[in-house]
Amino acid sequence: MPAYVPPHLRKKPTPTTPSSQGTSSTSSFSQDNRSPQSQGRSYNQWSQSGSDSSHPGRSHFASSYYTPRGGRSNGNSWNDSPSRPRNPKLYTQNSPAQLHVFGDSFVGPMKLVNADYVQIKTFKGASAKGLNNPKSIKQVSTELLPILNSLLVPPPYAYQSNRGRSAMLVFGNVDLQINYVWQLANKPIETLSSTYSALSGVKDERPSEPRRTSSSDILASATETSSAGPALGPEDFVRAVAGAYTSWLEREIVNSAIGERLVSLSKRREADPAAATGAGSKILIASALPPLIEDHMLPRIPEKYVERLEEDLGKQHRAVESLNAAGRNTWRGGKGDEWIDGMSSLKVSDDPVTRPEVSPGGSEISTVDSPLPTTASAVSTAPTEPSLYAPSPTSPTKTPITSLLEHDPPLCTLPVRVKMTNHYNSVLSAFCAKYPEIFTFIDITPAMKAGSEAPSVHGEVDRVVWACPVDPTNVHPLWEPTLPLWLAELKKLGIDTDSWEMSEDAEETFKAYEIDKRRRTEKDKNKYSESVAPIKLRDE
Repeated sequence: MPAYVPPHLRKKPTPTTPSSQGTSSTSSFSQDNRSPQSQGRSYNQWSQSGSDSSHPGRSHFASSYYTPRGGRSNGNSWNDSPSRPRNPKLYTQNSPAQLHVFGDSFVGPMKLVNADYVQIKTFKGASAKGLNNPKSIKQVSTELLPILNSLLVPPPYAYQSNRGRSAMLVFGNVDLQINYVWQLANKPIETLSSTYSALSGVKDERPSEPRRTSSSDILASATETSSAGPALGPEDFVRAVAGAYTSWLEREIVNSAIGERLVSLSKRREADPAAATGAGSKILIASALPPLIEDHMLPRIPEKYVERLEEDLGKQHRAVESLNAAGRNTWRGGKGDEWIDGMSSLKVSDDPVTRPEVSPGGSEISTVDSPLPTTASAVSTAPTEPSLYAPSPTSPTKTPITSLLEHDPPLCTLPVRVKMTNHYNSVLSAFCAKYPEIFTFIDITPAMKAGSEAPSVHGEVDRVVWACPVDPTNVHPLWEPTLPLWLAELKKLGIDTDSWEMSEDAEETFKAYEIDKRRRTEKDKNKYSESVAPIKLRDE
Protein backbone atom coordinates (compact mmCIF):
# COMPACT_ATOMS: atom_id res chain seq x y z
CA MET A 1 0.00 0.00 0.00
CA PRO A 2 1.68 3.22 -1.11
CA ALA A 3 1.97 6.13 1.28
CA TYR A 4 0.36 9.36 0.20
CA VAL A 5 2.67 12.06 -1.14
CA PRO A 6 1.18 15.53 -1.86
CA PRO A 7 1.15 16.64 -5.51
CA HIS A 8 3.75 19.37 -5.04
CA LEU A 9 6.27 16.80 -3.81
CA ARG A 10 5.83 14.45 -6.73
CA LYS A 11 7.69 13.95 -9.97
CA LYS A 12 5.87 12.77 -13.04
CA PRO A 13 6.89 9.21 -14.00
CA THR A 14 8.60 8.75 -17.33
CA PRO A 15 6.05 7.79 -20.02
CA THR A 16 5.97 4.03 -20.39
CA THR A 17 6.56 2.53 -23.81
CA PRO A 18 4.29 -0.31 -24.99
CA SER A 19 7.13 -2.82 -24.74
CA SER A 20 7.82 -2.05 -21.10
CA GLN A 21 4.30 -1.81 -19.76
CA GLY A 22 4.36 -5.33 -18.46
CA THR A 23 7.38 -4.77 -16.25
CA SER A 24 7.00 -1.19 -15.19
CA SER A 25 6.58 -0.75 -11.45
CA THR A 26 7.53 2.87 -10.91
CA SER A 27 4.07 3.79 -9.65
CA SER A 28 1.33 1.97 -7.79
CA PHE A 29 -1.15 3.89 -9.92
CA SER A 30 0.33 3.08 -13.32
CA GLN A 31 -1.74 2.63 -16.44
CA ASP A 32 -1.50 -1.16 -15.98
CA ASN A 33 -3.56 -0.93 -12.80
CA ARG A 34 -6.26 1.35 -14.19
CA SER A 35 -9.41 -0.11 -15.65
CA PRO A 36 -10.89 1.71 -18.67
CA GLN A 37 -14.11 2.28 -16.73
CA SER A 38 -12.23 4.30 -14.10
CA GLN A 39 -11.30 7.11 -16.44
CA GLY A 40 -14.41 9.21 -15.92
CA ARG A 41 -15.20 8.62 -12.29
CA SER A 42 -15.71 11.38 -9.79
CA TYR A 43 -13.77 11.90 -6.60
CA ASN A 44 -16.77 10.73 -4.58
CA GLN A 45 -16.92 7.43 -6.48
CA TRP A 46 -13.31 6.71 -5.61
CA SER A 47 -14.09 6.90 -1.89
CA GLN A 48 -17.50 5.20 -1.74
CA SER A 49 -15.99 1.79 -1.08
CA GLY A 50 -13.95 3.04 1.89
CA SER A 51 -14.87 3.90 5.42
CA ASP A 52 -16.88 7.01 6.14
CA SER A 53 -14.72 10.13 6.07
CA SER A 54 -15.23 13.72 7.11
CA HIS A 55 -13.23 14.92 4.14
CA PRO A 56 -14.29 18.54 3.56
CA GLY A 57 -14.18 18.16 -0.21
CA ARG A 58 -16.69 15.35 -0.50
CA SER A 59 -19.70 17.59 -1.11
CA HIS A 60 -18.06 19.23 -4.11
CA PHE A 61 -16.58 16.20 -5.80
CA ALA A 62 -19.74 14.19 -5.29
CA SER A 63 -21.27 16.24 -8.10
CA SER A 64 -18.18 17.14 -10.12
CA TYR A 65 -17.13 14.47 -12.54
CA TYR A 66 -13.64 14.27 -13.89
CA THR A 67 -13.35 13.35 -17.57
CA PRO A 68 -9.77 13.38 -18.86
CA ARG A 69 -9.05 14.21 -22.46
CA GLY A 70 -8.40 11.13 -24.54
CA GLY A 71 -10.33 8.90 -22.11
CA ARG A 72 -13.73 7.29 -22.45
CA SER A 73 -16.78 9.44 -22.94
CA ASN A 74 -20.12 8.78 -21.28
CA GLY A 75 -20.98 6.49 -24.18
CA ASN A 76 -18.06 4.19 -23.31
CA SER A 77 -16.45 4.75 -26.70
CA TRP A 78 -12.92 5.93 -27.18
CA ASN A 79 -12.43 9.61 -27.86
CA ASP A 80 -9.57 9.67 -30.37
CA SER A 81 -9.64 13.41 -31.00
CA PRO A 82 -6.15 14.83 -30.40
CA SER A 83 -5.73 17.14 -27.45
CA ARG A 84 -4.62 20.69 -28.04
CA PRO A 85 -0.82 21.06 -28.20
CA ARG A 86 -0.32 23.17 -25.10
CA ASN A 87 1.27 22.78 -21.73
CA PRO A 88 -1.45 23.20 -19.09
CA LYS A 89 1.17 24.22 -16.54
CA LEU A 90 2.11 27.34 -18.51
CA TYR A 91 0.04 30.45 -18.00
CA THR A 92 -1.99 31.40 -21.09
CA GLN A 93 -3.22 34.97 -20.93
CA ASN A 94 -5.68 34.69 -23.83
CA SER A 95 -7.31 31.59 -22.36
CA PRO A 96 -11.12 31.65 -22.08
CA ALA A 97 -10.77 30.58 -18.45
CA GLN A 98 -13.10 32.50 -16.16
CA LEU A 99 -10.60 32.70 -13.31
CA HIS A 100 -6.94 33.68 -13.51
CA VAL A 101 -4.94 33.05 -10.33
CA PHE A 102 -1.70 34.84 -9.47
CA GLY A 103 0.35 34.42 -6.34
CA ASP A 104 2.96 32.57 -4.35
CA SER A 105 3.24 28.79 -4.09
CA PHE A 106 0.02 28.66 -2.05
CA VAL A 107 -1.91 28.73 -5.34
CA GLY A 108 -1.13 25.00 -5.55
CA PRO A 109 -4.64 23.58 -4.96
CA MET A 110 -5.92 25.37 -8.06
CA LYS A 111 -3.49 23.34 -10.17
CA LEU A 112 -5.84 20.39 -9.77
CA VAL A 113 -8.44 22.22 -11.91
CA ASN A 114 -8.39 21.90 -15.68
CA ALA A 115 -6.58 24.80 -17.34
CA ASP A 116 -9.64 25.54 -19.49
CA TYR A 117 -11.39 26.80 -16.36
CA VAL A 118 -8.57 28.21 -14.23
CA GLN A 119 -5.31 29.73 -15.43
CA ILE A 120 -2.49 29.98 -12.90
CA LYS A 121 0.72 31.97 -12.82
CA THR A 122 2.93 31.20 -9.84
CA PHE A 123 5.50 33.63 -8.48
CA LYS A 124 7.32 31.29 -6.13
CA GLY A 125 8.59 33.00 -3.04
CA ALA A 126 6.67 36.18 -3.88
CA SER A 127 6.10 38.60 -1.04
CA ALA A 128 3.05 40.79 -0.50
CA LYS A 129 5.39 43.43 0.90
CA GLY A 130 7.64 43.12 -2.14
CA LEU A 131 4.85 44.12 -4.51
CA ASN A 132 5.17 47.67 -3.21
CA ASN A 133 8.96 47.70 -3.43
CA PRO A 134 10.24 49.00 -6.80
CA LYS A 135 13.68 47.61 -5.94
CA SER A 136 12.35 44.15 -5.09
CA ILE A 137 14.74 41.45 -6.19
CA LYS A 138 11.90 39.41 -7.72
CA GLN A 139 10.14 42.27 -9.58
CA VAL A 140 6.77 40.52 -9.33
CA SER A 141 4.84 43.77 -9.71
CA THR A 142 6.69 44.61 -12.92
CA GLU A 143 5.54 41.33 -14.45
CA LEU A 144 2.09 41.11 -12.91
CA LEU A 145 0.65 44.55 -13.66
CA PRO A 146 0.82 44.31 -17.48
CA ILE A 147 -0.93 40.94 -17.28
CA LEU A 148 -3.71 42.34 -15.09
CA ASN A 149 -4.16 45.33 -17.39
CA SER A 150 -4.43 43.13 -20.46
CA LEU A 151 -6.76 40.74 -18.68
CA LEU A 152 -9.14 43.23 -17.06
CA VAL A 153 -8.83 46.21 -19.42
CA PRO A 154 -8.93 44.58 -22.86
CA PRO A 155 -9.12 46.63 -26.06
CA PRO A 156 -12.62 47.50 -27.33
CA TYR A 157 -12.45 45.02 -30.20
CA ALA A 158 -11.65 42.05 -27.93
CA TYR A 159 -14.45 39.58 -27.28
CA GLN A 160 -15.67 39.62 -23.69
CA SER A 161 -18.01 37.01 -22.27
CA ASN A 162 -20.95 38.21 -20.21
CA ARG A 163 -19.63 36.03 -17.40
CA GLY A 164 -16.54 38.20 -17.18
CA ARG A 165 -13.06 37.19 -16.13
CA SER A 166 -11.75 37.57 -12.62
CA ALA A 167 -8.26 37.66 -11.18
CA MET A 168 -7.43 36.08 -7.85
CA LEU A 169 -4.36 37.33 -5.95
CA VAL A 170 -2.74 35.03 -3.38
CA PHE A 171 -0.03 36.91 -1.47
CA GLY A 172 1.07 37.19 2.14
CA ASN A 173 1.63 33.57 3.13
CA VAL A 174 5.35 33.73 2.38
CA ASP A 175 5.70 36.91 4.43
CA LEU A 176 3.93 35.56 7.51
CA GLN A 177 5.15 31.98 7.52
CA ILE A 178 8.72 32.30 6.23
CA ASN A 179 10.07 35.84 6.00
CA TYR A 180 8.91 36.79 9.50
CA VAL A 181 10.81 33.94 11.13
CA TRP A 182 13.93 34.64 9.06
CA GLN A 183 14.09 38.32 10.02
CA LEU A 184 13.60 37.47 13.69
CA ALA A 185 16.58 35.14 13.59
CA ASN A 186 18.82 37.44 11.57
CA LYS A 187 18.17 40.88 13.06
CA PRO A 188 18.53 42.29 16.60
CA ILE A 189 15.50 41.81 18.84
CA GLU A 190 16.58 43.80 21.91
CA THR A 191 14.13 46.65 21.25
CA LEU A 192 11.03 44.55 20.78
CA SER A 193 7.99 45.38 22.87
CA SER A 194 7.02 43.15 25.78
CA THR A 195 3.56 42.47 24.38
CA TYR A 196 1.85 41.84 21.06
CA SER A 197 0.40 45.37 21.25
CA ALA A 198 1.54 48.18 18.99
CA LEU A 199 5.31 48.65 18.74
CA SER A 200 5.17 52.31 17.84
CA GLY A 201 8.69 53.04 19.02
CA VAL A 202 10.39 50.46 16.82
CA LYS A 203 11.75 51.56 13.48
CA ASP A 204 13.15 49.35 10.75
CA GLU A 205 16.32 51.35 10.37
CA ARG A 206 19.43 51.73 12.47
CA PRO A 207 21.97 53.87 10.58
CA SER A 208 24.71 53.31 13.15
CA GLU A 209 24.54 49.54 12.79
CA PRO A 210 27.55 47.97 11.04
CA ARG A 211 27.13 46.93 7.45
CA ARG A 212 26.02 43.31 7.15
CA THR A 213 27.84 40.76 5.03
CA SER A 214 26.96 40.40 1.36
CA SER A 215 25.33 36.99 1.88
CA SER A 216 23.12 38.45 4.60
CA ASP A 217 22.19 41.34 2.33
CA ILE A 218 21.26 38.89 -0.41
CA LEU A 219 18.95 36.88 1.82
CA ALA A 220 17.52 40.06 3.33
CA SER A 221 16.63 41.23 -0.18
CA ALA A 222 15.05 37.89 -0.99
CA THR A 223 12.84 38.10 2.10
CA GLU A 224 12.01 41.80 1.58
CA THR A 225 13.81 42.60 4.85
CA SER A 226 15.76 45.78 5.48
CA SER A 227 19.43 44.93 6.00
CA ALA A 228 19.61 47.52 8.79
CA GLY A 229 17.64 48.05 11.95
CA PRO A 230 16.07 45.70 14.48
CA ALA A 231 13.67 42.88 13.81
CA LEU A 232 9.99 43.72 13.72
CA GLY A 233 7.68 42.27 16.33
CA PRO A 234 4.50 40.42 15.36
CA GLU A 235 2.14 43.37 15.07
CA ASP A 236 4.62 45.71 13.42
CA PHE A 237 5.51 43.04 10.90
CA VAL A 238 1.86 42.47 10.01
CA ARG A 239 1.34 46.22 9.78
CA ALA A 240 4.32 46.58 7.44
CA VAL A 241 3.27 43.73 5.14
CA ALA A 242 -0.45 44.53 5.02
CA GLY A 243 0.27 48.25 4.64
CA ALA A 244 2.61 47.68 1.71
CA TYR A 245 0.17 45.28 0.02
CA THR A 246 -2.86 47.55 0.36
CA SER A 247 -0.83 50.59 -0.74
CA TRP A 248 0.14 48.71 -3.89
CA LEU A 249 -3.46 47.64 -4.52
CA GLU A 250 -4.74 51.18 -4.06
CA ARG A 251 -2.11 52.78 -6.26
CA GLU A 252 -1.86 50.20 -9.03
CA ILE A 253 -5.42 48.86 -9.11
CA VAL A 254 -7.92 51.26 -7.56
CA ASN A 255 -6.39 54.44 -9.01
CA SER A 256 -5.69 52.96 -12.42
CA ALA A 257 -7.54 51.97 -15.56
CA ILE A 258 -8.24 48.58 -13.98
CA GLY A 259 -10.18 50.13 -11.11
CA GLU A 260 -12.05 52.50 -13.40
CA ARG A 261 -13.19 49.69 -15.68
CA LEU A 262 -14.25 47.39 -12.84
CA VAL A 263 -16.30 50.18 -11.27
CA SER A 264 -17.88 50.91 -14.65
CA LEU A 265 -18.76 47.24 -15.18
CA SER A 266 -20.24 47.02 -11.70
CA LYS A 267 -22.49 50.04 -12.29
CA ARG A 268 -23.55 48.64 -15.66
CA ARG A 269 -24.57 45.34 -14.08
CA GLU A 270 -26.53 47.16 -11.38
CA ALA A 271 -28.33 49.26 -13.98
CA ASP A 272 -29.31 46.23 -16.09
CA PRO A 273 -29.49 43.13 -13.87
CA ALA A 274 -31.29 41.15 -16.56
CA ALA A 275 -28.31 41.38 -18.90
CA ALA A 276 -25.82 40.39 -16.23
CA THR A 277 -24.84 36.72 -16.03
CA GLY A 278 -22.25 34.94 -13.96
CA ALA A 279 -19.99 36.65 -11.47
CA GLY A 280 -18.75 39.44 -13.70
CA SER A 281 -15.19 40.75 -13.47
CA LYS A 282 -13.50 41.39 -10.17
CA ILE A 283 -10.23 41.04 -8.33
CA LEU A 284 -10.44 38.46 -5.59
CA ILE A 285 -8.04 38.95 -2.68
CA ALA A 286 -7.26 35.61 -1.06
CA SER A 287 -6.66 35.36 2.65
CA ALA A 288 -3.46 34.13 4.21
CA LEU A 289 -3.90 30.57 5.41
CA PRO A 290 -3.54 29.38 9.00
CA PRO A 291 -0.02 28.27 9.98
CA LEU A 292 0.57 24.52 10.08
CA ILE A 293 4.14 24.30 11.37
CA GLU A 294 4.44 23.19 14.97
CA ASP A 295 6.85 25.02 17.24
CA HIS A 296 9.42 22.23 17.43
CA MET A 297 9.71 22.23 13.62
CA LEU A 298 9.97 26.00 13.24
CA PRO A 299 13.82 26.09 13.40
CA ARG A 300 13.95 24.20 10.11
CA ILE A 301 11.84 26.67 8.13
CA PRO A 302 14.48 29.35 7.35
CA GLU A 303 17.00 26.71 6.33
CA LYS A 304 14.53 24.91 4.10
CA TYR A 305 12.92 27.85 2.36
CA VAL A 306 15.50 30.66 2.47
CA GLU A 307 19.07 29.87 3.39
CA ARG A 308 19.61 26.94 1.06
CA LEU A 309 18.99 29.32 -1.82
CA GLU A 310 21.93 31.52 -0.85
CA GLU A 311 24.14 30.36 -3.73
CA ASP A 312 21.45 31.01 -6.34
CA LEU A 313 20.59 34.33 -4.75
CA GLY A 314 24.26 35.28 -4.82
CA LYS A 315 24.40 34.63 -8.55
CA GLN A 316 21.42 36.89 -9.15
CA HIS A 317 22.77 39.55 -6.80
CA ARG A 318 26.13 39.65 -8.61
CA ALA A 319 24.35 39.89 -11.95
CA VAL A 320 22.33 42.89 -10.75
CA GLU A 321 25.42 44.61 -9.37
CA SER A 322 27.37 44.11 -12.59
CA LEU A 323 24.52 45.51 -14.66
CA ASN A 324 24.15 48.52 -12.39
CA ALA A 325 27.89 49.18 -12.45
CA ALA A 326 27.93 49.12 -16.23
CA GLY A 327 24.97 51.50 -16.38
CA ARG A 328 22.99 49.22 -18.64
CA ASN A 329 19.25 48.87 -18.68
CA THR A 330 18.46 45.21 -18.19
CA TRP A 331 15.15 45.39 -20.00
CA ARG A 332 16.59 47.02 -23.13
CA GLY A 333 19.12 44.36 -23.90
CA GLY A 334 22.66 43.64 -22.89
CA LYS A 335 23.65 40.55 -21.00
CA GLY A 336 20.32 39.71 -19.46
CA ASP A 337 20.88 35.96 -19.33
CA GLU A 338 22.46 36.11 -15.90
CA TRP A 339 19.53 38.15 -14.61
CA ILE A 340 17.01 35.70 -16.03
CA ASP A 341 18.87 32.68 -14.68
CA GLY A 342 19.11 34.27 -11.28
CA MET A 343 15.48 35.30 -11.19
CA SER A 344 14.36 31.80 -12.16
CA SER A 345 16.16 30.37 -9.16
CA LEU A 346 14.35 32.52 -6.60
CA LYS A 347 11.51 30.45 -5.29
CA VAL A 348 9.83 28.97 -2.27
CA SER A 349 9.62 25.26 -2.87
CA ASP A 350 8.93 22.10 -0.96
CA ASP A 351 11.22 20.10 -3.21
CA PRO A 352 13.58 18.19 -0.91
CA VAL A 353 17.08 19.60 -0.51
CA THR A 354 19.27 18.07 -3.20
CA ARG A 355 22.45 17.82 -1.19
CA PRO A 356 23.31 14.17 -0.35
CA GLU A 357 22.58 12.87 3.09
CA VAL A 358 24.29 9.98 4.81
CA SER A 359 22.18 7.04 5.87
CA PRO A 360 22.84 5.17 9.12
CA GLY A 361 24.51 2.46 7.07
CA GLY A 362 26.98 4.89 5.60
CA SER A 363 25.74 4.88 2.00
CA GLU A 364 24.63 8.13 0.38
CA ILE A 365 21.01 8.49 -0.55
CA SER A 366 19.16 11.28 -2.27
CA THR A 367 16.52 13.14 -0.32
CA VAL A 368 14.35 13.08 -3.43
CA ASP A 369 13.73 9.38 -2.85
CA SER A 370 13.28 9.48 0.90
CA PRO A 371 10.65 11.32 2.97
CA LEU A 372 11.77 13.80 5.56
CA PRO A 373 11.79 12.74 9.24
CA THR A 374 8.32 12.88 10.73
CA THR A 375 9.19 13.08 14.43
CA ALA A 376 11.12 15.52 16.53
CA SER A 377 13.59 12.83 17.56
CA ALA A 378 14.23 11.89 13.95
CA VAL A 379 14.80 15.51 13.07
CA SER A 380 17.28 15.96 15.88
CA THR A 381 19.39 13.06 14.63
CA ALA A 382 19.16 13.91 10.95
CA PRO A 383 22.38 15.08 9.28
CA THR A 384 22.56 18.80 8.72
CA GLU A 385 24.63 21.27 6.76
CA PRO A 386 26.75 23.12 9.34
CA SER A 387 27.10 26.27 7.27
CA LEU A 388 23.35 26.74 7.29
CA TYR A 389 23.04 26.66 11.06
CA ALA A 390 26.29 28.08 12.42
CA PRO A 391 27.28 31.61 11.35
CA SER A 392 30.58 31.98 9.59
CA PRO A 393 33.28 34.19 11.15
CA THR A 394 32.33 37.01 8.80
CA SER A 395 28.56 36.75 9.17
CA PRO A 396 26.45 38.43 11.86
CA THR A 397 25.45 36.33 14.84
CA LYS A 398 22.04 34.76 14.42
CA THR A 399 19.50 34.29 17.16
CA PRO A 400 18.61 30.58 17.37
CA ILE A 401 14.95 30.04 16.69
CA THR A 402 14.82 27.74 19.70
CA SER A 403 15.71 30.81 21.78
CA LEU A 404 13.08 32.88 20.00
CA LEU A 405 10.46 30.28 20.88
CA GLU A 406 11.37 30.71 24.55
CA HIS A 407 11.38 34.51 24.36
CA ASP A 408 9.20 36.41 26.79
CA PRO A 409 6.92 37.76 25.46
CA PRO A 410 6.26 35.11 22.78
CA LEU A 411 7.41 36.12 19.31
CA CYS A 412 6.85 33.16 17.01
CA THR A 413 4.98 30.45 18.88
CA LEU A 414 1.97 28.94 17.14
CA PRO A 415 -0.61 31.10 18.99
CA VAL A 416 1.32 34.24 17.97
CA ARG A 417 1.52 33.12 14.35
CA VAL A 418 -2.21 32.35 14.33
CA LYS A 419 -2.95 35.81 15.72
CA MET A 420 -0.69 37.41 13.09
CA THR A 421 -2.56 35.63 10.30
CA ASN A 422 -5.94 36.70 11.66
CA HIS A 423 -4.72 40.29 12.01
CA TYR A 424 -3.41 40.32 8.43
CA ASN A 425 -6.68 38.93 7.08
CA SER A 426 -8.75 41.46 9.00
CA VAL A 427 -6.74 44.32 7.47
CA LEU A 428 -7.24 42.93 3.95
CA SER A 429 -10.94 42.31 4.56
CA ALA A 430 -11.47 45.90 5.73
CA PHE A 431 -9.56 47.24 2.74
CA CYS A 432 -11.62 45.23 0.25
CA ALA A 433 -14.82 46.43 1.92
CA LYS A 434 -13.84 50.01 1.01
CA TYR A 435 -13.88 49.15 -2.71
CA PRO A 436 -16.65 46.55 -3.18
CA GLU A 437 -16.93 47.22 -6.92
CA ILE A 438 -13.28 46.24 -7.40
CA PHE A 439 -12.28 43.75 -4.71
CA THR A 440 -13.79 40.79 -2.93
CA PHE A 441 -12.02 39.23 0.02
CA ILE A 442 -12.14 35.43 -0.03
CA ASP A 443 -11.24 33.49 3.10
CA ILE A 444 -11.34 29.73 3.70
CA THR A 445 -10.04 29.89 7.27
CA PRO A 446 -13.49 29.39 8.88
CA ALA A 447 -14.09 26.37 6.66
CA MET A 448 -10.69 24.93 7.56
CA LYS A 449 -11.53 25.26 11.25
CA ALA A 450 -14.95 23.68 10.72
CA GLY A 451 -13.34 20.80 8.82
CA SER A 452 -10.81 20.09 11.54
CA GLU A 453 -11.25 16.93 13.56
CA ALA A 454 -9.32 17.97 16.68
CA PRO A 455 -10.53 20.87 18.85
CA SER A 456 -8.79 24.20 18.35
CA VAL A 457 -7.02 25.62 21.40
CA HIS A 458 -5.50 28.82 20.03
CA GLY A 459 -7.45 29.17 16.79
CA GLU A 460 -5.18 26.77 14.90
CA VAL A 461 -6.44 24.17 12.42
CA ASP A 462 -5.99 20.42 12.65
CA ARG A 463 -2.71 19.21 11.14
CA VAL A 464 -4.14 15.70 10.72
CA VAL A 465 -6.65 17.02 8.20
CA TRP A 466 -4.74 19.81 6.48
CA ALA A 467 -0.98 19.27 6.82
CA CYS A 468 1.34 17.14 4.71
CA PRO A 469 1.61 13.67 6.32
CA VAL A 470 5.14 12.98 5.05
CA ASP A 471 6.86 16.33 5.61
CA PRO A 472 6.32 18.10 8.94
CA THR A 473 8.18 21.17 7.61
CA ASN A 474 5.82 21.73 4.67
CA VAL A 475 4.13 25.12 5.18
CA HIS A 476 1.55 24.41 2.47
CA PRO A 477 -1.79 22.73 3.21
CA LEU A 478 -2.75 19.60 1.30
CA TRP A 479 -4.17 20.38 -2.10
CA GLU A 480 -6.98 17.81 -2.09
CA PRO A 481 -8.96 18.90 0.98
CA THR A 482 -8.15 22.59 0.45
CA LEU A 483 -9.33 22.91 -3.16
CA PRO A 484 -13.04 22.23 -2.42
CA LEU A 485 -13.03 25.03 0.13
CA TRP A 486 -11.79 27.54 -2.44
CA LEU A 487 -14.34 26.25 -4.97
CA ALA A 488 -17.16 26.63 -2.44
CA GLU A 489 -16.19 30.24 -1.74
CA LEU A 490 -15.93 30.99 -5.45
CA LYS A 491 -19.36 29.49 -6.02
CA LYS A 492 -20.82 31.92 -3.47
CA LEU A 493 -19.58 34.73 -5.72
CA GLY A 494 -21.52 33.40 -8.71
CA ILE A 495 -18.73 31.44 -10.38
CA ASP A 496 -20.05 28.13 -11.72
CA THR A 497 -17.41 25.88 -10.17
CA ASP A 498 -19.72 22.84 -10.39
CA SER A 499 -19.05 22.69 -14.13
CA TRP A 500 -15.27 22.75 -13.73
CA GLU A 501 -13.34 19.65 -14.66
CA MET A 502 -10.24 18.45 -12.91
CA SER A 503 -6.83 18.30 -14.56
CA GLU A 504 -5.68 15.15 -16.31
CA ASP A 505 -3.62 13.87 -13.40
CA ALA A 506 -6.13 14.79 -10.68
CA GLU A 507 -7.65 11.32 -10.82
CA GLU A 508 -4.40 9.81 -9.56
CA THR A 509 -3.80 12.37 -6.85
CA PHE A 510 -7.36 12.18 -5.47
CA LYS A 511 -7.24 8.39 -5.48
CA ALA A 512 -3.89 8.41 -3.67
CA TYR A 513 -5.19 10.91 -1.13
CA GLU A 514 -8.33 8.91 -0.38
CA ILE A 515 -6.39 5.65 0.00
CA ASP A 516 -3.98 7.32 2.40
CA LYS A 517 -6.84 8.94 4.29
CA ARG A 518 -8.47 5.56 4.86
CA ARG A 519 -5.15 4.00 5.79
CA ARG A 520 -4.42 6.64 8.42
CA THR A 521 -7.91 6.50 9.91
CA GLU A 522 -8.25 2.72 9.89
CA LYS A 523 -8.93 1.46 13.41
CA ASP A 524 -7.08 -1.80 12.86
CA LYS A 525 -3.54 -0.44 12.57
CA ASN A 526 -2.15 -3.92 11.94
CA LYS A 527 -4.19 -4.32 8.80
CA TYR A 528 -1.72 -2.28 6.77
CA SER A 529 2.01 -2.65 6.56
CA GLU A 530 4.00 0.07 8.27
CA SER A 531 6.81 -0.17 5.73
CA VAL A 532 4.92 1.39 2.84
CA ALA A 533 6.77 3.02 -0.02
CA PRO A 534 5.80 6.49 -1.31
CA ILE A 535 4.38 6.75 -4.80
CA LYS A 536 6.55 8.15 -7.55
CA LEU A 537 7.33 11.82 -6.90
CA ARG A 538 6.64 14.45 -9.50
CA ASP A 539 7.53 18.08 -9.98
CA GLU A 540 5.09 20.81 -9.08
